[in-house]
Amino acid sequence: MSNIFKEINWKKTGIFAAGVAFGTAGIKILSSKDAKKLYTNCTAAVLRAKSCVMKTATSVQENAGDILAEAKQINEDRAAEEAEDVKNEGPDLFFQYWAAKEAYVKALGIGLGRGMDFFSVRNGKIAEKDKKDQDWFLYPVRIKGYAAYVAAHKKGDR
Repeated sequence: MSNIFKEINWKKTGIFAAGVAFGTAGIKILSSKDAKKLYTNCTAAVLRAKSCVMKTATSVQENAGDILAEAKQINEDRAAEEAEDVKNEGPDLFFQYWAAKEAYVKALGIGLGRGMDFFSVRNGKIAEKDKKDQDWFLYPVRIKGYAAYVAAHKKGDR
């Protein structure tokens, strides 16, 4: 009988017994009223945070629609202003706009295949739709009887 006790690994048995004891104590602690109160408070905090995040997300979503609508309106207004200028000033201004736009799409390396309705030019400035800052500049090339422009990007960026 004494040989049976010698063959038992008491270290592993002790670790197992300690695990059972701590596990049982841990379950009692985790299922106590104090723990339940802690869980309840944590869950309430998470729900408050969720509510706050959802309000912010809803506000951003609502504002995004307004911003998009305003941006589209700005672009429509610019296009209308260009068209009105061309009507008032005649074909010379049309050729100036055309040359400036053509210079820009060629400088971008996209040619005329994409079209020219994604940006506008006014007073030597390029306004690309949905972009705030433009680092492109238009320089007129003065040749009597012709309309010509050079489009150049801000130095050091490209």
